[in-house]
Amino acid sequence: CGQLQPCAFLGRFMSGLGLGFAFVVEPSYVCEIAPPSLRGTFIVLNEFAVCAGYLLGLHITTAMKLRHVPWRTAVILCACPPLLQLLVLPFLPESPRWLAIQGDSAGFKQSASALGLTQNEIDVLNLQIQHEVSRKAPEGSRGLWQSLDTHFKAWGTHSRAIFISMGFVSFTTASGIYGMQAYAPAVLRLCGVNEPAKWQPLVGWMKLGGAFVAVVGSDASCLGRRRLSVACAIGCCLCQLLIALHVSAAGTVSVMASSLAFFLFIFFWNAGYGGLQFVVTMELLPNEVRSTWAGQIYAWCGILDVLIYQFFLSLINASGTATFLVFGFINLSSAMFAACFLPELRGRSLEEASAQIAQRPSQPGPNSKQRRYATLEEEAMDQLQDLRERPAAPSPHIVGSVDKEMANA
Repeated sequence: CGQLQPCAFLGRFMSGLGLGFAFVVEPSYVCEIAPPSLRGTFIVLNEFAVCAGYLLGLHITTAMKLRHVPWRTAVILCACPPLLQLLVLPFLPESPRWLAIQGDSAGFKQSASALGLTQNEIDVLNLQIQHEVSRKAPEGSRGLWQSLDTHFKAWGTHSRAIFISMGFVSFTTASGIYGMQAYAPAVLRLCGVNEPAKWQPLVGWMKLGGAFVAVVGSDASCLGRRRLSVACAIGCCLCQLLIALHVSAAGTVSVMASSLAFFLFIFFWNAGYGGLQFVVTMELLPNEVRSTWAGQIYAWCGILDVLIYQFFLSLINASGTATFLVFGFINLSSAMFAACFLPELRGRSLEEASAQIAQRPSQPGPNSKQRRYATLEEEAMDQLQDLRERPAAPSPHIVGSVDKEMANA
């Protein structure tokens, strides 16, 4: 057993490292290749798959435990999906937006054709390629200092996008979900359930149901990102208030109602927070810094997650009523934040979405118009708009040609 411990810790560390990379890379890649009308659905499908794997793993390990199957078998089964993904990866097209930033015109054409990009997206990204090629000519390839300069400029020009992304993901983490999931038996026992372990699998089903609602509703015209996040944040708030009321005054809320509130909280969180946090972050951040900024945001939220996880059990043991009231207030604040700041970008290309978030009115005047902040994609959008608005050049006219033709007629 002593020889096995270092190997097991190393394996857990490597799997956690891989999950950390996938946490940012997969939603970013899906966001950049998905069609605008289905971008939210495709990104949330990643979270739906996570919930399905959570539920499947829970049932498989429970069955193995009952039949006394060695734990190594479960670990081997967990290695099968990553192996399948590794075999399929060479056949996936590269992100056309990443190729445009690299100035790879040939690779971009091949990727855009394989993914079926719209003509408007192709025109904008072709202008980005021209910009990148012209920049590389005097400056050389993109190095560390150029990359830092790009991030510094983008930070100043896209402050609103980073504010909304950071705020929404912070509210997602601070909602209390990770503590309530990790200590689900303790929360159910606080709600009055005598044998909480029997109800543990229902957490997985609630997660899967909520993720399914997010898949269906994120791109639906009747819901969309903002309405779904606001409604589900209010639902999470009400569920935590019911639990707080049950803890503070026994008998005011029944055991069934408080337990149902716990499971509905899991459902609402996965419907309005779980997958939508990736949708909001990835489609708001500009192409050049999307993955890097998303990594910074999720690193901060990982620290917040660890703090909540470490102190959650101590908080509910000290005062369950105050704990759930605080988390309820956080979810109410999240609903207000989403209602006030979260834009509805359903059906827009990533370049249009970035330009919409970054725009601001110019100085008032008779000929004033809104001017977008200048990063690569906004400059490309401006150039494309200028080309479309430019009047067509008049056809050449030779003096006397018309008179000669009339005379011949």
